[in-house]
Amino acid sequence: MKHLNLTSLLARIALEQDDELLQLAAAMSDGKKTSGNPMAIRFKPAVGDFIVLMSGRLGISAAALVNILIEGVMRETLTPQQAAITRIPERFWLLMDEYNLSSPEVAHLLADWNMSLGVLENRERTLGYMTAPLLEKLSEWFYVSTGWLSGKIVPPVRITVFPDWLDAARLLTCRIQEINPEDVIARPELFFIRKKEQDDIFLFIRRYRTINDTRFRVVECAGRCSVSGESGKQFTSFLSMCGLLFKAEVLFLVDTFIDSGNILDSMISGEILPPAALREIQKPFHDTHGKYTQRIWSTDESEPFLNPDNFINDEWRKIAEDIISTRSI
Repeated sequence: MKHLNLTSLLARIALEQDDELLQLAAAMSDGKKTSGNPMAIRFKPAVGDFIVLMSGRLGISAAALVNILIEGVMRETLTPQQAAITRIPERFWLLMDEYNLSSPEVAHLLADWNMSLGVLENRERTLGYMTAPLLEKLSEWFYVSTGWLSGKIVPPVRITVFPDWLDAARLLTCRIQEINPEDVIARPELFFIRKKEQDDIFLFIRRYRTINDTRFRVVECAGRCSVSGESGKQFTSFLSMCGLLFKAEVLFLVDTFIDSGNILDSMISGEILPPAALREIQKPFHDTHGKYTQRIWSTDESEPFLNPDNFINDEWRKIAEDIISTRSI
């Protein structure tokens, strides 16, 4: 073949389907052992280094990493319907792992669906319990799409583009009202993240959620909105409102970050989930004591939050006061 590349190879593998290849794919799906003939492969230096580096970071052997990658190629090209089904438990466990939920905690979380440890330890049995109502509930709890959970090739989250910051304030109000006022730990944390030299700012909301006595801290990318022109003035008011909510102890934390890499782009394209995106964006800003450094933006940009009374207008003050009044214990 001329011009070998990943796209051409995948197309050719799909065309080369025959009984022998399909038998191998079936054996892989059933977990059956094939001949297991030893195979020595010479990788290009950069490819070999990548395998060694990534397997080390993932805590698995280089052979295990290569097997997982090749098995994925076999499923996607030879048994696409099976691949779609396989994605369901794989994405389910990716979601649970992102929130550091152990198997016993997942079993407790999903007790209403009879998801025992025995069920969770078997992929085929787990798949049988992944009903539409359960996927809808997981979507609601973790802010991911049901289409993604059901194995479709769609991004796990669709980032809302707010027409203005008033729309973002409405969503934030709803999230605050969903929390029990007496649950002080569950107060939301807000993170404003922007890419370098771009006008849009992404709003992340992180808060504790308790389901069936299982507590986890969910991360939602609530949306994005411009801060250019008139929207910039509105964002100043939004930050001022957040400052009042923070002083009234309605919000637990407000922080600002700059994505100097491509983390937000990876989240938008569906390569990573919002909790991973937030974690990676925060990571470079740890100080020597392991705490996150504050005010990644300039002091002038953070001033409306730090001194809200000097910036807020009557309309936004009324929004803040209404939220605070509903949180009175």
